[in-house]
Amino acid sequence: MSRFTLPVLRTPAAKYAAGTIVALCAAALYLLPNRMAGGAAVELPLTSLDRLVPFWPWTGWIYASVYVFLATAFASMRDLAVATRFLYACVFAQVVAAVVFLAFPTAYPRELFPLPYGAAASDIALVTFWRNLDAPANCFPSLHVSTAVLCLAAYETGPLRRFRYVALAATVLLVASTLTFKQHYLADLVGGGMLGLASYWLFFRWPRLQLAG
Repeated sequence: MSRFTLPVLRTPAAKYAAGTIVALCAAALYLLPNRMAGGAAVELPLTSLDRLVPFWPWTGWIYASVYVFLATAFASMRDLAVATRFLYACVFAQVVAAVVFLAFPTAYPRELFPLPYGAAASDIALVTFWRNLDAPANCFPSLHVSTAVLCLAAYETGPLRRFRYVALAATVLLVASTLTFKQHYLADLVGGGMLGLASYWLFFRWPRLQLAG
């Protein structure tokens, strides 16, 4: 049976350099399809749960914290082999998502969820900032969810396991915030979860994939 061997990071400096490059590439892979979708993006039908979940603008702070969760998880990976696998998994998820974004762009009907009357100034500023920065496309699959799932899976590896329940709580809150901040459909969460699990299995569990050395 043939095996696939991938390069491994050798030093902490290489880890953070690779992490920076991956972060920049991920931003480009997200933002380009996000801006290219334009009027081609289609809206999905809202499920009863999509309609039932309230719009809580303040949960945008939780939604934005996915980047803190990601950076913390990556910085905590002392084992360079684990960090290497994690980066490969992140790149794979981002590339797959970008292909889907381009082939099947979906849009979220934010206009159905205006800011509630009497919203706090900080919440208004947060919603305005996020909605101006991020066009309502690139919905399916949710990269917030796939990223949270990958981070949670990484916390099941080695010494990070002692923080796995904290990571689980963070993941639940992040996933929920994609609905309460009105950024994603329920279907996006399912797609993002499946993408995160597939990426983890491929680069952490698939026996035919190995790291050099």
